[in-house]
Amino acid sequence: MSEDGGEEEGKTWPDLADQAYQDSLKPAVQELGKSLETLTKAVNAALSPVGALVWGYEQCQDFINQKVAEKLSRTDERNITTPAPNVAGPVLEALRYSGYQEDLQDLFANLLANAMDAEEMRNAHPAFVEVLKSMTSDEAKIMKIFGENLNRFYPVIDLKLIDNNEKGFKYLYRNLSTAGDRAGCECPDLTPSYLNNLQRMGLMEINSGEVNRKEVYKNIEKKSLVEELFNYYENSEDYDVEIDRKSVILSEFGKQFALACVIEKGSEVEV
Repeated sequence: MSEDGGEEEGKTWPDLADQAYQDSLKPAVQELGKSLETLTKAVNAALSPVGALVWGYEQCQDFINQKVAEKLSRTDERNITTPAPNVAGPVLEALRYSGYQEDLQDLFANLLANAMDAEEMRNAHPAFVEVLKSMTSDEAKIMKIFGENLNRFYPVIDLKLIDNNEKGFKYLYRNLSTAGDRAGCECPDLTPSYLNNLQRMGLMEINSGEVNRKEVYKNIEKKSLVEELFNYYENSEDYDVEIDRKSVILSEFGKQFALACVIEKGSEVEV
């Protein structure tokens, strides 16, 4: 407004109202800008180590010269051959992003070494690269457990909550197992999810039938989670907890994967 109470020269009342509104927003906008700047710094700090984990050409070359050469150390040199490009190429590309994980690195090395062995290359399926790319380090550890015996059934259980009033049930937990503990997984409590993912990728089959020796379920049923649930519902008239005993085994595709990626070359395989 001008000194005589009129509108400022060249500005209408809507213009002045808009300017006042913009001025009122400045502190909030400035504060938001500071918050975004702080957040951006935090994001950059969190992502910066990722760049160091991505392998370059030299690291991939070192992997071949050391890790893969070690896997082929007991292979007759006359059997060492050029691997199929649809295996070797994707392996080297995948290593750029997964090579820093030692357990997965070992499986990639086995796959590439078998792809270079004329007597074993038939097991090195190109699809195994995508399987490895979709696998966590913990899942690689679990696969090593299953690779100890290709035809062995391993125990798993489901926990069901029985509603005595509605005559129905719901699953509380599915595919509980001690495989994650035995494999030394970083997150053994995620073993049910790991088994689900390995089944999804076609490496395992989860069956409703029990393992012949029922005593093998004892270690699972003694897990604190199971005991706590039974104790919680022990005196309930409305609910009961039941156990469904099941088994998990490598699929045929999973056995081939184990031969190509999991089992060390030259090792004895139990069948």
